[in-house]
Amino acid sequence: MLLPIYLLFLKISFIFGYIQYINVTGQYVCNKIGLPNLRIDLMERDMLMNDDHLNYTTTNSQGYFTIYGEEDEFFGITPYLIVQHQCNKREHRNCSIKNVNWIDTDLVNKGLSNVDQIELFDDKNPICFIYGNSQILTLKGQYVCESQGIPNLRIDLMDHYSILNDSHMGNATTDEHGFFTISGSDNDFLNINPYLVVEHQCNKRKNRNCRIKKVDWIDGKHIGVGVADVGQIELFSVKNPSICWY
Repeated sequence: MLLPIYLLFLKISFIFGYIQYINVTGQYVCNKIGLPNLRIDLMERDMLMNDDHLNYTTTNSQGYFTIYGEEDEFFGITPYLIVQHQCNKREHRNCSIKNVNWIDTDLVNKGLSNVDQIELFDDKNPICFIYGNSQILTLKGQYVCESQGIPNLRIDLMDHYSILNDSHMGNATTDEHGFFTISGSDNDFLNINPYLVVEHQCNKRKNRNCRIKKVDWIDGKHIGVGVADVGQIELFSVKNPSICWY
């Protein structure tokens, strides 16, 4: 009797995955001095598709922060923190550096963990984004499934980097009819490469709890032109989704 129950549990776990969370606290410093008002993004590495944005926060006046995020995954999550800062040894130079700090996977599902001080001054050979200008993107539209608006759908606005991890520009949630407005900005020397990403369950695989990640690239002509209307984004027309996020 126990064996069938165990096998049923394994089947359910495989189909649905399980919620895994990371909750960390710490301090960002520059030459041992706390960095105030520093934006921190909590990301989750995805080997097959674009990385997932779990959450974001801002350091307090002394550089301290606490951030929490969770993801429904069958396998273990690989979280990391990402910031963009100007703490560097190249003085008198407008240099913006992207810093990635991987979080020990042993801290996943372990309550609030202290990652201590994260020193940004000792970055070696940073890739420096010089003379970058702030590029703003604001979009409005509607997400639909078989022409019906999808309510409470989380949307992330990202900027794709060819060399480094993608930047999170902003997030929003659709209203009760699937409409949304989302805005974000990034400092880049070249043009930004924005895209929208959602996880949804609008698919042709009936009677199956299958979450699909959908990426929609945004035309560069919409950058810096006020509110651009991207119209309806139909999710039901996704053909043969190859990866199901249970």
